[in-house]
Amino acid sequence: MKTANIQIGLGIIIEWNHGDGKPCLIGGIDKLKMKHLTIISFFTFINFLYANGQNTSFKSDWEQILISDVSLGEFTFKKDYILLRNNLSLTTPERPDSVIKEIRRSLIDSLILSLKNHSHVIQNPLLMFNRDSLWLINNAEKLWSEYDVEERSEEIDSIAIQAIKNYSNNKRFIWGLTLPNQYHYNDVFVNIKIITRTDTLSISSIKNKPYMLPWEVNGKRIYNSNISRFIAEILPKSQYSNKSKLLGVGFNDFLIKALYHTVIEKEIRFHNIKKTYKKEFRYINNFFQVEKAQFGDMASIEWGGWFGRPCIELTMTDSSLSDQLQFSIISGKHSLMSTFRSLKRNKDKLINQLRNNPVYQYLIECDECLGEIHWVQDQSLSGEAKSAFFDDLKQNDKGKFKRQFSKAIFFELTERRNKERSFSRWIFLKDGTIILWEIEGGFLMDLPDYIIRDKGYITEIIKRSDFAHK
Repeated sequence: MKTANIQIGLGIIIEWNHGDGKPCLIGGIDKLKMKHLTIISFFTFINFLYANGQNTSFKSDWEQILISDVSLGEFTFKKDYILLRNNLSLTTPERPDSVIKEIRRSLIDSLILSLKNHSHVIQNPLLMFNRDSLWLINNAEKLWSEYDVEERSEEIDSIAIQAIKNYSNNKRFIWGLTLPNQYHYNDVFVNIKIITRTDTLSISSIKNKPYMLPWEVNGKRIYNSNISRFIAEILPKSQYSNKSKLLGVGFNDFLIKALYHTVIEKEIRFHNIKKTYKKEFRYINNFFQVEKAQFGDMASIEWGGWFGRPCIELTMTDSSLSDQLQFSIISGKHSLMSTFRSLKRNKDKLINQLRNNPVYQYLIECDECLGEIHWVQDQSLSGEAKSAFFDDLKQNDKGKFKRQFSKAIFFELTERRNKERSFSRWIFLKDGTIILWEIEGGFLMDLPDYIIRDKGYITEIIKRSDFAHK
């Protein structure tokens, strides 16, 4: 009796029994989760078979392929092409008898079979660009040396190269390479229609970036640069074409520019601050680990200043507490130590006040969460933050919280689920009252939908009974 093993995700392996044709689960499952995972596994497996069967159908049955290559940017063009199965010749609608180039059948087969995500792309986002962590590590020095930046030294080069190599820290920023660009319009468009007698498969992208990821394939987003490469190979050489984008020209500079503005620049600033406050950091590191530090002219709800006020901001962790908890302090450039000593004196009181707080309890059980206790001068909720909160309150609620903010804790929670992000601001009063000040994102802990229906500054008291919602 023959068997074949197929791994379908979640650490689950299906053994396909060729004797009786029945699949069975053989590994990677905790017995307590068997019932639920069996259902998930079955539908995942069915989807796996369906997707591959559907692609195979288009691969064998397509009759013609329509291609549109469009740009509305600096060079405006619109090119349309037709490819017929019976002669595999690329032509245009205007001149169907004039062959531009011959296309290999294997190239079309490869394109159709590439219309799926890599199974590990969520954990390893460089895979969507046909690269991986080893490529990043081996090329970090070259990538940095080719990047155009004004400030260079052996010290800075070393910091930058190490930051580039830190793949685990860079993953979410690499995912960001596929997000919409907020600085200019998506002014390019590539669309492929693969047509059979009874169906049409649509493949399109409007991303004005190297590789143009992600692709929309019949409404599903696919992160696979092989699609881009195969489409580029079909397109003819032309000055007016998105071919270079599809081939990923400029990707290395695009990648390092993103990492520079999200990671490297902060590491360099951190290094410079540690040099400036060498003595102070030596003392602080006896009690906390400084994770981030920066100078700046900050305008914020807790620091004030419409046009920014000079300050230094530190983000720290305490190894005796949860890895998910950070302390964020803001101080004037000459009052760093007095602000720090104030936090040091009050740290244990803050933690004791949070012990039975459901937001804090959720944080320490959530691997994909990050919580921040804020501290300004000698308190968590600064006078500027109180004023900002009262400005956000509904008129009828303004008298509700007067004289209740003594010893209040200003807290921020960031949670990630897959590629989605939720951010919330909270005020925890000393009497146990929990105030949700602000929420952005499509989810928040396990709170019911009616609480997070509104976004922005909602300033609502959350009952403890709502945290028991499932």
